[in-house]
Amino acid sequence: MSSQISDIQYLSVERVVVELKKLIMGNNVKQSFEVMQNMKAFNYIPFFKSFEMSHLHIDEPITFELWIAILIVQQPKDIQLSTLKISNQEKATIKKWVTLIQTLPKIQSKQSLITLVYDYNLNDIEILLSLHHLLKQNGLTTANHLIINEISIREANEKLPIHCRKELAINGKDILNHTNKNSGPWLKDTLREIEIAVISNQIVNTKEENMFLRKSGRGRKGKFYGYRVLVWDVEKVLEINNGDGYMPMATRMYLMPLNCICEKWLKW
Repeated sequence: MSSQISDIQYLSVERVVVELKKLIMGNNVKQSFEVMQNMKAFNYIPFFKSFEMSHLHIDEPITFELWIAILIVQQPKDIQLSTLKISNQEKATIKKWVTLIQTLPKIQSKQSLITLVYDYNLNDIEILLSLHHLLKQNGLTTANHLIINEISIREANEKLPIHCRKELAINGKDILNHTNKNSGPWLKDTLREIEIAVISNQIVNTKEENMFLRKSGRGRKGKFYGYRVLVWDVEKVLEINNGDGYMPMATRMYLMPLNCICEKWLKW
């Protein structure tokens, strides 16, 4: 069999991928994968022949997309997924797994955990947490279990005021009507800023006008606490970042997403 393994190169990629999907999700994947490695079968298969497949360790069933994602993160190369002749949906799933694998180790705060749970499917996060051992085996940096674990992600998910952009009380059309600007990349950025403010409980998910964006809790009237909000000053959208001291606002400015008109000095 070893002497004929090179004949794989004459098979269509589509057919090989079908068989690889069965192999990687099979109960005996550890033994099957090692046989493929020992026979150097991957040296004759497009896409895989560009990687050092002997460096990859698989000892439990996983999906084909997750397998490819682990390989890409372990050995970053400029190889197009189109070489595998897979669907666009499968390509998107692989890219999602790659991003999630790379993102989990970067979560080091409650705020970043909230954003993670909002941006990704809870089940996907749990799958990667359950594969902690496999990721470690392949030399990948894994999540900090003191911050990201099954309990913490479920608690964060339950406390989310919204779970997707469609649940925002304000949408792109509202912003365009309010600003009288043409649509563009800035609109997506604006909606993202609002999403983060809502899920962080910096602002309430409401469309009411003339509301101040205050920090939850006590404070003197007119006192603001350094939220990163968007300000419309007739000419352009400005980003006001966290900082100390007083910022004079002598002209009328509208705090997005609410129509809070401020003509006073506000402390940030």
